[in-house]
Amino acid sequence: MSSKVNFNHISFQRKVNDALTAVERTLELERSPRLAEEVDHTYGAKYELVDITTNAAIIAFMTCLEKLGLNGLILGSIVEGA
Repeated sequence: MSSKVNFNHISFQRKVNDALTAVERTLELERSPRLAEEVDHTYGAKYELVDITTNAAIIAFMTCLEKLGLNGLILGSIVEGA
């Protein structure tokens, strides 16, 4: 059984551009990013920094996947198949 995938390059390019725009918005949430070594902080602050950057990365990645067509139904079937 073979299936034909219909690929629309223009639509794909538009989705990629939309995803890039969403990533740029996500990155703009932190208005004054600086290196951690340049900022006075407590010992535990490094864990907060990792938490914030990890969450930003996850949100950006999920936004990209969503813009490329991944929805909750598809994600659920991927998780079930894993």
